[in-house]
Amino acid sequence: MKKIYNPIFIQILITIILIFVTVGCDEDFHFIKKVRIKGKINKTKSSSSIKTKSTDNPYTLDDAEKVLIFYGRDYDLARIQNDGSFSGSAELGSATALAFLTENNEFIGNLFVGGMNFIPLQADNGDLSEIDLSDLILDGDRVIPSNDPINTQITLSDAEIQFMQEIGSYYKSLSKNIDMDNDGNPDMLQHGKIDITINSNFYAGKFGLDDVDAVFTNFDQSSINYSIFMEGPIDWVSSSDNSIPENATISGPAENPISDLRNAGNSYSNNSNFKVNFARGDNDGTFLPFPAGVYTLNIDNKEFTFYYSNLNTFNYWILAIPSLITNDQDQVTGIRLKYQFPDGTPVDPRKLLSSGIDVSINGSNYTNLADIRSESNSITDLSYDFYHIILDDPINLSDINSVNIMYFDLFGNNCGNGWDSDLNPSNN
Repeated sequence: MKKIYNPIFIQILITIILIFVTVGCDEDFHFIKKVRIKGKINKTKSSSSIKTKSTDNPYTLDDAEKVLIFYGRDYDLARIQNDGSFSGSAELGSATALAFLTENNEFIGNLFVGGMNFIPLQADNGDLSEIDLSDLILDGDRVIPSNDPINTQITLSDAEIQFMQEIGSYYKSLSKNIDMDNDGNPDMLQHGKIDITINSNFYAGKFGLDDVDAVFTNFDQSSINYSIFMEGPIDWVSSSDNSIPENATISGPAENPISDLRNAGNSYSNNSNFKVNFARGDNDGTFLPFPAGVYTLNIDNKEFTFYYSNLNTFNYWILAIPSLITNDQDQVTGIRLKYQFPDGTPVDPRKLLSSGIDVSINGSNYTNLADIRSESNSITDLSYDFYHIILDDPINLSDINSVNIMYFDLFGNNCGNGWDSDLNPSNN
């Protein structure tokens, strides 16, 4: 009999996304530090909470036997002991979700803290070794701890919490992606989860120079170039032959299909993963947004369905704004960076990004003049400087036409901002 996964399970999917999904990035990113997450189900309180349950499945926390702790494609499966206690771990710096499951992997509910469906495992001082959620009760599909770590152990501003709540809700329609092959079992507990992330970039404006601030050009949803990346364990397909992802297709949305979906290239396999990249349009440099709905991935004679939402999130785009620093010979020796939302609200990159900053400095005709790549442990390394970049070799200011900045956000999406020496986006 096919198991039914409640739509609220949304929160567990890409909200689960680890801090660094390596779409188009080096795959040696990893974190050393782990955070112990523990708690205890209060059987008496969980039984009484059945009256508040508003879902279609009949389970309460009394039925919970496992806690699936997600962070990206990795997870920890913690067994609930006879006294209701459990203990598992996730990597520091990750956006981590907890799903409470029955013995047969039916979904009961997910952890809900600080108004969010995940825990942002960030710490101001880089020291976060354990979170004790203490007693847990079930309210609807939300598993609520008596000890909420948000703004006790994990300090966030109102703007940061609003950002995380908004972006977290972006994944709401992705609830059923826990079982994309539709066989009734969570993909994570079989070959592993297929990650769905967005690659997006836009022209931002004119970079700053010494004491002259950058000029940000207002933009809207139509200004953003989109593509969808899907990455999954190679075990889901028959071999690592690159022709498999190169020939993959998607279709949808199911209720109102569009005809211009295409494999956008950069789709390939390796010994561990396959990656596919999809866009819309005629491959003329225009990348259209994807309508919300149910899509089907066809790869290697297999079908995987996934839910995608196009909730407008550009008001929460994290802008990494560069100002070039010059010497008395009119050479650029470094870059100063600041971070904000489009409305000007300052943000702390260490709390909202999942990677350091990659910067490309370009000359005319897209000639690359310098690349600065972030270290793999930039989030957990407190010595990593998000705000200042020193160039190994000075570059003549007159040779620079544009500066492009890329980072991965907290949920693993690949985001890029382009900044020019003038306000003509065609130079980007």
